[in-house]
Amino acid sequence: KEMAHADALVIFSCIGRLGSLGPMASEEVGGLAGIWNSPMIGFYSLGEFGRVVNGSPEFHGTTVSWVALKEK
Repeated sequence: KEMAHADALVIFSCIGRLGSLGPMASEEVGGLAGIWNSPMIGFYSLGEFGRVVNGSPEFHGTTVSWVALKEK
């Protein structure tokens, strides 16, 4: 299936991924750029918090979130 077009991408990545992936971290971002071909911005964070189903918020390390934005 073809990916929908995005006007921009926002990437939030845990700094732990940089240490875990090493040089492959650049490949991860390059892969996104190649697939979406849209302007990108992002940053490395110190970890993320997320809620698990029927639970309270917990710390999640080495995660990455990509947000695709499209103007209506």
